[in-house]
Amino acid sequence: LGMKTVREGNLDLKLNFNSNDEIGELAIGFNEMTAKIKQNIIEIKEVENEKRSLEIKALYSQMSPHFVRNILNSIRWMAELSGSEGISSAILALSDMLEYNFRNKETLTTVRDEVNYLSKYVFMQQIRYQNRFKVCYAIDENILDYKILKLIFQPIVENSIVHGILPKKGISTITIKGYVSENRLIFCIIDDGLGIKPLTLSNILNPDTSESNSEHRIALSNIEKRIKLNFGPTYGITIESTLGKGTIVYVALPIIRGDENESTNC
Repeated sequence: LGMKTVREGNLDLKLNFNSNDEIGELAIGFNEMTAKIKQNIIEIKEVENEKRSLEIKALYSQMSPHFVRNILNSIRWMAELSGSEGISSAILALSDMLEYNFRNKETLTTVRDEVNYLSKYVFMQQIRYQNRFKVCYAIDENILDYKILKLIFQPIVENSIVHGILPKKGISTITIKGYVSENRLIFCIIDDGLGIKPLTLSNILNPDTSESNSEHRIALSNIEKRIKLNFGPTYGITIESTLGKGTIVYVALPIIRGDENESTNC
């Protein structure tokens, strides 16, 4: 019975035989054996975890901001020497974006840093799409040092560009607003693009529905999920859209001032 229990994975079993005969000796040997096996498994797991940690650290060091920025700066100077100032500016923007991503592993960042990161992304997209759109910022200066989730604006703006603006003729505008309302931090990403079909709009935050464009649906639903996991069900994304006129994405977040040490779940 004891051997069967061990075979099933229970190494905490102890045989209790107080006799001094061969049965008692076997029980002592059995208990010592299971204890040794259990200890070996613990040590193996610790070694494997340490190896995995070292491998991750090694990989991270290979792609560290210092390493990446050095490479990009070398390319940037080559571009400047050849008179390619546009390429140089694009490389600098990419370098800053990568540095922002690598800078730390904190979940929260400041509104100031998030908007600055977004501006680098917008600059590169304007180069790519030959200034098919312009971006206006209307962020209340009083909230610039408030804390928000990192990397939530860029996917929303990307969706506005790809699905709202690029299919439309002419020059379009994206406006990013940020302000406090009813003890909440509210951000609005407004575009004057094509808008979203009603059926798609009603399901857009649910990635499991068939009526979807999977990439932009997943991006928005992931942001929605991150917000709710970190701050609760009363915060998240709301979308309003009118075909032919444009879309507004509202992002509601709690107010976390820069001197507050707010913990999150992710």
